[in-house]
Amino acid sequence: MDRRSVTQQVPATGLDLSGFPARPVRQGSQWRKAHKRENSPWFYDSTPEGRFNLSDPVGTCYLANTPETAAREVTGPEFLNQGFVNAEFAKARVVSTLEIPSVPNLAKITEPKVFIFGISNELCTMSDYSVTRAWAAAFHTAGFGGIWYHSRYSTAAKSRSIGIFGAAGEHDGDLGTQQTLTEVLTDMRVPVVEVNRLSDYRVFDEPR
Repeated sequence: MDRRSVTQQVPATGLDLSGFPARPVRQGSQWRKAHKRENSPWFYDSTPEGRFNLSDPVGTCYLANTPETAAREVTGPEFLNQGFVNAEFAKARVVSTLEIPSVPNLAKITEPKVFIFGISNELCTMSDYSVTRAWAAAFHTAGFGGIWYHSRYSTAAKSRSIGIFGAAGEHDGDLGTQQTLTEVLTDMRVPVVEVNRLSDYRVFDEPR
């Protein structure tokens, strides 16, 4: 088999996930999300564009364990392609701190044991979302409340992201402190550059 090819597959037919590693998230624990100022961070996406999105009427809300991890998720493609983040893009976004309102039972795909279920790290990096969404659907059907996974654009061992399952659309939820995305990027020493027009630069879709 060619090691240059993506080998991650959809869940095997009839796969039993009852023994899959699980990770509860403590109620009230704080997580972060980078998002447009005018949008609620408590948004459960059901479009085909999200890695672990479920299909309407349910969706997935994505959060990160640090402001830096959240910032990398929305700026990773732009920065790696052009070497900086457009200032207009950054000014339109904030990084919010959210408190988890419940204790969802998350499928923890960062455990070594998940290999025997047919999962590799490619699930967190691959671009074929039909595969990743099939796993999300399988976890949801098996009763998991979401997914605990590696962040695609964060190399630190302690960087984590979670995708929580819930009814599609915006939800009410507790909102803590906010930082501007510009502030977070500046602390990370990521160049934030003023350009003539945002339309002069390619802006990739971001997870919502």
